[in-house]
Amino acid sequence: ESGRGPLPQSWIPFLAGFLFSPLFQASRLVLPFSIFVAGKGVRTIALRHWAQLIGANTALLYFLHSTGAIDLELNPKSTDFAKIRRGNTRIDIWGGYQQWFVLMNRLITGKTKTATGEVVPIRSRLDLLTRTLRMKTSPWLGLILDILEGETVVGDELNFESATIAKQARQRLLPFAAQSIWEGLEEDGETGAFMGTAEILGMGVASYPSRVFADWLESIEKHTGKEWTSEQIMAIRPAYNDAED
Repeated sequence: ESGRGPLPQSWIPFLAGFLFSPLFQASRLVLPFSIFVAGKGVRTIALRHWAQLIGANTALLYFLHSTGAIDLELNPKSTDFAKIRRGNTRIDIWGGYQQWFVLMNRLITGKTKTATGEVVPIRSRLDLLTRTLRMKTSPWLGLILDILEGETVVGDELNFESATIAKQARQRLLPFAAQSIWEGLEEDGETGAFMGTAEILGMGVASYPSRVFADWLESIEKHTGKEWTSEQIMAIRPAYNDAED
């Protein structure tokens, strides 16, 4: 599969100025529905493709979860739905379809599952669509929107502190694979860095602490006046997970 959606060639230069990889995004939206309008031969191939993708990935997730190697989220309202998750690092093995499936589930049900595990109503469907579109913008447009909002789309505050500038430069300038390996190393050590290499194979990798842990850590830092290094955070995280369980 090429990942090239059915967009007129004349549109691509314009859309590429505002959206990240518009052909790929279009293919993820259109391909699942093309089964219903394609000819018999194409429909047979597409159904075989979907059966292989779902069957292989489901078997992989079941095996890894049954051995205790990963955590597995089964609620389709959660961002982590059907991802390989170990510690704070997640691998999306669904080729870009998972996020759209989760979005559709949230739009239909009007609910989302938060990082704390609560299922709550979404603010509004318009807000959900707006935030999703913002995450699909091109790098330069995304930077402008983040500056105007004063924070990134995931809620990280933008300021002129050296740590913030370094983090934003890394996230916006490094290749995806290098960024995933770096962030995996910060969050989960060597295991996270190894998982980050999945980006080289075209899988989506994201490493970040749960919102509950991040809020707890921020509260501790405010009360003690002491900032934690990445090594200290990695050392205390297992103990926090055990207490949370």
